[in-house]
Amino acid sequence: MSDKIHAPKHYTYADIEPKDAIRGWNLNFNLGNVVKYIVRAGRKDGNTILDDLRKARQYLDFEIEFLEKDSEPPMPQSATQRRGILMTNDPNNAITADDMRDGFEYDDGR
Repeated sequence: MSDKIHAPKHYTYADIEPKDAIRGWNLNFNLGNVVKYIVRAGRKDGNTILDDLRKARQYLDFEIEFLEKDSEPPMPQSATQRRGILMTNDPNNAITADDMRDGFEYDDGR
C-alpha cells in the first residue's frame, strides 16, 4: 500500500522523485510544476495523460508570460512619472491636491 502523503505511487515509481529533481535543478514554482505534471502524467487516479499535460503546459505558459513581461525594457521615467509613496505630515488626513503640488515627501522604496 502506498503512503499517499510521503510516497505517493504516482511520484515514486522511478529511481528519482520529482521533488528531488526539482530541488536539485533549482527550478522555480512554475517550472517545478511542469516537471511534476509531466512525470505523473496519467499515473494519478482520476487524471488522464492529457489532463496532466495540459496542467504542465499551463505552468509553462505562466513562466513564459512572466519572462516575457520581465524582459520588456523599462519605461523611461521622468521625475513626474516615477511611482512611490506619498506621505503627509498628518497620518489622519488623506493626501490632497496641495500635497501633490508641494510639501510632500516622496519615497520610491530605494
